[in-house]
Amino acid sequence: MKYIFLGIAMFIATFSSINAQQSEWLQLFNGKDLWGWKANENPSSFKVENGLLVCSGARGHLFYTAGEPYKNFELIAEIKTAPNANSGIFFHSTIYEKGWLVKGYEVQVNNTYAGVGNFRETKKTGSLYAIRNVYYPVANDNEWFTMRVKVI
Repeated sequence: MKYIFLGIAMFIATFSSINAQQSEWLQLFNGKDLWGWKANENPSSFKVENGLLVCSGARGHLFYTAGEPYKNFELIAEIKTAPNANSGIFFHSTIYEKGWLVKGYEVQVNNTYAGVGNFRETKKTGSLYAIRNVYYPVANDNEWFTMRVKVI
């Protein structure tokens, strides 16, 4: 099993992973720039501020491309969202140049976003989107919280 640590500051921050044969964390995000990451349709939605990976702006997805794809892993995320933020942690996906991700799974990061137009977003932080949903906020915006995800 591999372990990953993810911090989402104003949505996404630092990542690290552990190899199944190792007992120490391997850093995936260097805290300085987006080396090893690829943003799709709106790269300006992602930046590094004060050592944190920040996501804000138009829809976009940030893919880790520096290592081999992870199959079995554990992820711990330190997350802080702003009011009406709608984000997520995707895994077992494919890099798309634009549009919504159709392959893979999303662990929802949404404490207060309610949707736009006729679309009502009822799935809150911690939902395995459309598979096992959480309908009430388990965290507050503007406060750090920890999310733990185990993928086998």
